[in-house]
Amino acid sequence: RTSTARFDGMYATLFRCGRKTVRADYSNIHRWLCEMRALRGLGSLPLSATLDLVAAQRSYYTNLFPLNPSGIVPALPESAADGLPPP
Repeated sequence: RTSTARFDGMYATLFRCGRKTVRADYSNIHRWLCEMRALRGLGSLPLSATLDLVAAQRSYYTNLFPLNPSGIVPALPESAADGLPPP
């Protein structure tokens, strides 16, 4: 699930994975991701609370120097939740 949640914000741009996004071009995968995001994990925390996309993006764009020598970290698409509806 975390790879799917990270795809639009990190993989598609940093690794140049293609021109399509999960949000816009893969409706069945996007719907599944929204369902997964709404599930509860340990205790009463939703699974979405276990993934910090802003921190993940910062880490990818700053630690992978050969892929991003300028160190520029772009804004996440649409929101920090990567375009997913709130849980």
